[in-house]
Amino acid sequence: MRKKVRKIKSLLGFALSLGILMNAPLNAFAGVWKFDGPRIWEWWYVNDDGSYPRDTWSKIDGKWYHFDFEGYLDIGYREFDGKNYLLDERPGSTLGQMRENEIHRTYRVGSDGEVHNYEIMFRHPEADNESYYFKETGASLVDVAKGLGLCGSNPARGYEGLFELANLEYRAGFDNRAEDIELLNKIFSNPPTHYETLTFNVKEGEDFYDYLNFAKIYVSDCGRNMDYYYTDVTGGYIGQNRLKVIVYWPNWK
Repeated sequence: MRKKVRKIKSLLGFALSLGILMNAPLNAFAGVWKFDGPRIWEWWYVNDDGSYPRDTWSKIDGKWYHFDFEGYLDIGYREFDGKNYLLDERPGSTLGQMRENEIHRTYRVGSDGEVHNYEIMFRHPEADNESYYFKETGASLVDVAKGLGLCGSNPARGYEGLFELANLEYRAGFDNRAEDIELLNKIFSNPPTHYETLTFNVKEGEDFYDYLNFAKIYVSDCGRNMDYYYTDVTGGYIGQNRLKVIVYWPNWK
C-alpha cells in the first residue's frame, strides 16, 4: 500500500522550477489516473507497464505535470532547482497542469513554464506610492492595484494603502476558524499555530496569483518587521472567486 504524505503543496512566497528538457523527464504515452483522496492533490498516474512517475516531470496527453517523491501530483506555485512554475490548483480537468505562455499584471509565464515576476522600480525614491511601477510593463503599482480592486482613489502612503477596500478581509489567526483549518490541513503536514489571513474577492477575469503577488509585496515591504520571525506566505482557493492568503511564522516557538 502506498504511503500517503501530507506536505506543503502551494507556495507563495514569490518561488518554482526544474529544467524540463535538461533532466529528460518521463513522457507518458499511455496509462490511467488514480485518486487516493481526500485531498485534491492526491492523484497519481499509472503507466501502461505498471510504473508511476515520482519526483519528476511527466508529459501526459500533451500537458506537463510534476509529481512528488511519493508519486502524488504537485500543485500550486512551486519552485524546482531555482526556477518558478505554476501548476494549476483549481479543481477540475486542468488540475496540476503546468501553465505556459501567459502574460498577467504582475508576472508572465514563458513557453517553458518558468514564471517571471515583474520587478518593482521607483521613479522618485522619496515620493509616495504613485512612483512605484513594474519595470517590464511600465504600469504603476497603484494603477494595477486599482484594476484588481485593491486600491481606493486616495490610497495612503506606502503599500498599506493598497489594501484598504472592503474587497480585502484581514484577520489575525489562531482562532481555529473552520475554513482556515481546512486550508491549512490541505497545504501543510504540520499546520502553523501562528498566522494571519488576507482574503480577497478575485474579480471576474483576473488571475488570482496577481493578488497573491500583491500580498507578498505587502508582507515583505510594508514595514511590519515580520522578517524577524522568518515570515512566509502561501495561499489557496476557498471558493470560485475567493483567495485566502496565509501569512505565517514557520519557526515560531
